[in-house]
Amino acid sequence: MNDVLEIVVNNVEDAVKIEIDQSKFYTTTQVAKICQLARGIIADLFDKGYLKGFKIPGSKYRNRRILGNSLIKFMKENGMYEYLGERIYTTGEAAKLCRVSTPTIIKCFDNKMLKGYLIPGTNTNTDHKFRHIPEKCLIQFMKEYGMYEYLKDNLGVV
Repeated sequence: MNDVLEIVVNNVEDAVKIEIDQSKFYTTTQVAKICQLARGIIADLFDKGYLKGFKIPGSKYRNRRILGNSLIKFMKENGMYEYLGERIYTTGEAAKLCRVSTPTIIKCFDNKMLKGYLIPGTNTNTDHKFRHIPEKCLIQFMKEYGMYEYLKDNLGVV
């Protein structure tokens, strides 16, 4: 008997309902939608061994198939799983919403003032786009530092 996990991913435009069956395989495009990451990042994570599956022999772009249980394990291990279905912001997007610089958001994230998660296998010292901030964490941060009252109408607009 397979466990099936149903999640809803909220894109900026609309919601997408996705089922993850632990025994099925998913394309990099499907996994990218679930994780709210670019397809190229998913391919890179696969190539670095963070996601398990196989490459389709003879395909022009070496298409990958990722096993559902590997995807779920990856999301749990990297703190993404608990935020499924929530709008996720990059540090650049969070900076625009909070009316501060991106380096300020990065500093707050790195000093654990702003919660979120890191995408593994990326250079966190120089590449701010691999720090991801769930909307509820951003709202909590904005409330804690007195920004929410003034900036709440901007959420989801970025």
